[in-house]
Amino acid sequence: MVPREVIAYVQRLRNSGYSAQAIRQNLIASGYTPQEADQALLSGFRPMVMQQGRNWKPLAAGIGAGTLVLVLMIVLLVPSGPAFTVSTQPSSAEARAGSSISFSERFVYERELDTDELEVIHELVAPATGNLIFSVDQRIPISPAYQTKLEIPEDLQPGRYIVRTIVTADGHTAESSFSFRVLPPAPRQTVQVPTVPVVETPVDNQAEEMPAQDCNDFDPCTDDSFFGGQCVFEQLPVCCGDYICDFNLGETTTTCPRDCAAQPAAKSTAEIIAEAEQAAVRAPETAELLCTTLAQKTDADQCYDTVARIGSKSATCQKISDSKTRDKCVLYFAIHKSEYTGCATIGDPNLQSSCYSFKNLGEIQQNLPQAPAE
Repeated sequence: MVPREVIAYVQRLRNSGYSAQAIRQNLIASGYTPQEADQALLSGFRPMVMQQGRNWKPLAAGIGAGTLVLVLMIVLLVPSGPAFTVSTQPSSAEARAGSSISFSERFVYERELDTDELEVIHELVAPATGNLIFSVDQRIPISPAYQTKLEIPEDLQPGRYIVRTIVTADGHTAESSFSFRVLPPAPRQTVQVPTVPVVETPVDNQAEEMPAQDCNDFDPCTDDSFFGGQCVFEQLPVCCGDYICDFNLGETTTTCPRDCAAQPAAKSTAEIIAEAEQAAVRAPETAELLCTTLAQKTDADQCYDTVARIGSKSATCQKISDSKTRDKCVLYFAIHKSEYTGCATIGDPNLQSSCYSFKNLGEIQQNLPQAPAE
């Protein structure tokens, strides 16, 4: 004899549109034997079979569920091709602080756009920290190529930086980036700065020369001296300290390690993501910081999604910039981790509905009476 509350449970799920197979699996997962589950299904579905008139509710629920599954498959599995792409190429791999970096932009349009302008954002980013130094916004007419120049702040610290270009048009977005090295500002030219009034004296009674350190201009590329009542700064033929290794002038790792020290090799995107995966379990914050060093937003989104799942930290999903990838990440935690707090943040209506459906199913399973112990 099937308990009345179990029959009521089967009928409630049936009226909500769940299939007999899904209800049977839930019963078995709750501790009922396959035979008991089959008997409960037979008792729970019998009233619907014996009705004289046709009951359209299960049919409508089945059609709705099938439509939802079809929409989910389209959203999750069918990719949408880009409307256009952009690539950037710098004219030089190095530029000094206080100067500018020039680069070309090339656009490939896969289909006709409904606008005649592109919205372009250029960002200067420090990859070591992920900090945004500055950004420049502009609107330009649609064209296959452009030449662009960005001014580099004079007080920017020497090192490697990334120029990231983000192009938006007609609801579509494309990105490109390149890295370059920022060198210290150009050395100052030789100048003479009067320090004391010049007094005409005989040559044999020339004033005593002042020590060179009193005329120090703190430029490693000049030879500082005091002559004739003036500080004189002469440009050195070989400058150790300008972060440029002049091999042709004799600079080596031995004679000038400051300029010629080997630069650490930049890590590839795959290496950074792999390192973030390893850190995700023991140090999620460190893993997220590694994701911020990726210049391409698509790579960073992949990194955040991977870190969230491996580290079982659903909050990391909210760092993903692409809405579709972010929605899938949140839905993953609803399906596999029974975390439903992020359902409200899902932007796609169909995926959000699925998230709440899993939440409701979880609540029903919690209220299901357990099978009696044998």
